[in-house]
Amino acid sequence: MSFKDKIKERQLDAGNVAFAAFIAGLNELRLLNQGAVNIGSRRIGKYLAEYMKAENHTPSFKSSDPLIAKIKNIFKLLNQVLPIALKHDIVSEEECVVLKITSSTCKLCPKGVGAAELEGTLCPVPGMVEEIINTFMLPEKVKLVLIERNVLAKIGTECVMKFKAA
Repeated sequence: MSFKDKIKERQLDAGNVAFAAFIAGLNELRLLNQGAVNIGSRRIGKYLAEYMKAENHTPSFKSSDPLIAKIKNIFKLLNQVLPIALKHDIVSEEECVVLKITSSTCKLCPKGVGAAELEGTLCPVPGMVEEIINTFMLPEKVKLVLIERNVLAKIGTECVMKFKAA
């Protein structure tokens, strides 16, 4: 698939391309791993949440709402403010809330958008989303649940991350 086709298919803008290519470029220098991306992406999440508050993009839910309802509400709003993926699903699984992003629709993917060549992942979404959820759910918190020792698992055509109450 050509890059032009990828832009159309994923509905990318210049910010999406710049962000993903930057992460991919740091990977080429061997300066990144998923752990480092988690740290940086949590900072992105912190500032995005502050931006969302300043621009009056705040989710509305009751403290008594179930965790899945809160996370769906927050992610829907986040995906409007900073479009992350064209296709995603949020489901309950045991004690976790699972966010599944259809990989071919992710706008921030260092592999799919930034053409990073790597074995593992460099995904900024798990840490960023965790921080945004925690900012809006205070005093409640969530934490990422490791999937085979990683915050993100590629399962079939989906990138999967799990959250549970902390």
